Amino acid sequence: MKSFIPEVKSVKLIGCKGDGEKAYKCDVEMEIAQMGSTNKGIAPMRFVKGSDGWTVSE
Repeated sequence: MKSFIPEVKSVKLIGCKGDGEKAYKCDVEMEIAQMGSTNKGIAPMRFVKGSDGWTVSE
């Protein structure tokens, strides 16, 4: 059952651009293992600074 849960192996920041007063759009390279295979790819993410710190938003 544990093999169905994705495991983040590594995360690497590729680059970011400002997207408003307290936000950044970033490209992030991630390596994820699930069900016996490992996949690596780049995903765009938007980070926003809130009262509790930084979070990922859509």
